[in-house]
Parts: sequence; structure tokens; C-alpha cells
Amino acid sequence: MGVKEFFRSLFGKDARFTLDGSMGKGFACAVQETAVRELAFAAAANLIANTVSKCEFKTFFAGQEIKADEYYLWNVKPNVNESSSVFLQKLIYRLCFDGEALVVFDKPRSANGIQMFVTDTFSVKAEFALYPNVFIGVSANGYEFEGREFFADQALYFRLAIQSAPELGF
Repeated sequence: MGVKEFFRSLFGKDARFTLDGSMGKGFACAVQETAVRELAFAAAANLIANTVSKCEFKTFFAGQEIKADEYYLWNVKPNVNESSSVFLQKLIYRLCFDGEALVVFDKPRSANGIQMFVTDTFSVKAEFALYPNVFIGVSANGYEFEGREFFADQALYFRLAIQSAPELGF
């Protein structure tokens, strides 16, 4: 559907719109401004993601630093298909663009040990004060965990305090 068809669907078949003249220039400026804002936001998210992916995550047990399975997941290879830098960049991008991100833990049949995945889609089935939250409709890397519920102790749920990007004053 083109721009003209979109506006005709809103205002009726007899409406006439042209993209030349003053309205067209204003529309073109608005499109350009939106594109510049999205590019700036994506560049900022990319810088944050690259910075976080270069960090080393330290793991501790009983007050002592250890380099065991969890250290390996966060710093080397979270799952069979991704490096830690790709995983962390995906996590930060989801957090920046969606305002929330979910990381699930799973033990696939074909892999040794536990793996972490940044989800593509999910929804919160229930939020509780005294019991673990429940996440459903979870998919990661094109794989849907059909009929499976993830409880809060099987996932890490990240949510920004600000749910939408602030209005930039250009």
C-alpha cells in the first residue's frame, strides 16, 4: 500500500492528495527528520551494545571469583550458534528498541550443558508478587518453544525504567 492509498483509506476514495507543493515538502521533511532520529538512535544503541560486549563478566561463589560454567556462558559462548559478543549485542539492541528483553536458559538435546538465548518474542502470562512470573509465547532465533512456559527462575527479564524513547527536540 502506497502513501496515497493509505490516506485514501483514512479519508475516503474521493480525497485527493499530492506530494508536490507545500504539503509534499512538509511530508518529505517529516520523513527525513524521522529517518535521522532513527539513525541516531540506532547508532547510540550500537555504541552501547559494542561497549557492553567488550566487558568481562565476573562470576562469584561464596565471595570468591570463579571461572566455571556461568562465566563461560557470559564471556565465551552462551549457546551453540552465537559468541558472547553477538549475544550481548542482541540483548542490548532488544533492550534499547523494545524497552525490555528476556533471556531464557535451556538445555537442548543436542548440546552439552545449559545454554542462554535472547528471545525474539515473548509475553508475560502472569506477574506475581510472591511467586515467580510466567513467560509464554517464547521464541528465539526463529525457534518457538511451543507450549512451554518459562518461570522467572529459568529466565532473566530486563526492563528499562523508561518504556519509550524520549522525544528529541530538533
